[in-house]
Amino acid sequence: MAETPVLLYGNNLSTTANTVIYTAPINKVVVLKSVIVCNLQDTPINLNMQIEGTPVIGSRPLKGYETLVIPIADLVLRPTAQLRAWVSSGTCAVRITGVELDGTMDQNGLYLIATSSGVNGTPREIITTKGKPSIIKSMVFCNSYSIPLSLNMRIGYFADNYTLIRNYKLAPYETIHIPFVDTILLGTDTLTAWVNESNVIWCHIVTKDVTI
Repeated sequence: MAETPVLLYGNNLSTTANTVIYTAPINKVVVLKSVIVCNLQDTPINLNMQIEGTPVIGSRPLKGYETLVIPIADLVLRPTAQLRAWVSSGTCAVRITGVELDGTMDQNGLYLIATSSGVNGTPREIITTKGKPSIIKSMVFCNSYSIPLSLNMRIGYFADNYTLIRNYKLAPYETIHIPFVDTILLGTDTLTAWVNESNVIWCHIVTKDVTI
């Protein structure tokens, strides 16, 4: 499949909630590669970003004149999917770049999971068994709340020896990119995630089918 570099957005952000800044073309999958944000004033603001309505950045504070590189590389937009971003007030510039892939998600062997974690210590199955192997291309977790949350994640069976993240503390409004790139998932593997608290963490995970 052909890859075409594209500028998704390069301008100031609106202060209107849920503003759409980019819509993926029909019959194109768009892979995010770079997100750079700059607060152009000396007072703090809060940044929000959503993919298909699910937060990837939730009220993330930006200090006056702060420039931030957002760690969400290789997340995908399905054909016609919308990318939304806005700030709480003031003036903030953002530049978002990516690549367009011809075809659908299935044609590119890609699979997007955008959902919430389990809560109160109860694991939730984020990726179900697919019957064929794949690799993790991107994994992002977003805490959109004003309190810290404790993230847990495991691949495989419901046992501690399959746990890969244990009580990782996400600060209020923190977004993290987990560097599990190219970790293999067998066709029988599941992936579960949960927090110890009652508020969810938002999960964005991209996998790609492989042959082994």
